[in-house]
Amino acid sequence: APDTAAPAAMEMSAKDVIEKYLAAIGGAAKLKDINTMLVQGEMVVQGMTLPYLAKQKNPNLQVMEVTMNGNPVFRRVYDGTAGFNNQMGNKQNFTKTELDEASDNKGIFSQLYYGDGTYKMKVDGQEKVNGKDAIKLNIVTPSGGEWIEYYDAASGYLVKTVKKTVSEGKETMQSVTYSDYRKTGDIMTPFKYLISTESPIGAQEFNVNVTEVKLNEDVADTDFK
Repeated sequence: APDTAAPAAMEMSAKDVIEKYLAAIGGAAKLKDINTMLVQGEMVVQGMTLPYLAKQKNPNLQVMEVTMNGNPVFRRVYDGTAGFNNQMGNKQNFTKTELDEASDNKGIFSQLYYGDGTYKMKVDGQEKVNGKDAIKLNIVTPSGGEWIEYYDAASGYLVKTVKKTVSEGKETMQSVTYSDYRKTGDIMTPFKYLISTESPIGAQEFNVNVTEVKLNEDVADTDFK
């Protein structure tokens, strides 16, 4: 390891970092009781504020929708086996990479499963995220994907994720920075996301401001169609 790495990060194993995070957001036992999660808010994109809705159901069903004047402008769905993105009526099925990534999430809180032997993790020093020290974790997923996660050194919260995908030889990097953790029921979740995508066609940035989180309610199997 380089000498520049802060000593605090080096003393914590990847397992310690994940355990601290799970404890910080409510504890593994409480997290395992959550079978569905609904997140409602607003996405700010190019000066426009649009309604944002995301739903998740264990193990890895997910839908995310952004609407304008009541009509979906973007919808992303994964039903546990197949998925698609629908942008302004142009529907594209998930690529193999997208399917792999969706199946690599083994639950709403995928960190609960990082110790199951199918993920490889290692601490890779410390960096500043949101102006504070964060421990950088490199993760190799069951499908061979590479994820980078940053956990706040003080609070233990997950503050940033970076995912790299290669599709048809083109590389896309998506990073999400999380902040403003608040309590819903027994758990803490971020109420602000900054989503940044860099691809061969350019860079995009969106802010999501969450207004409500619901646990174990208002999510049905039919939502993932």
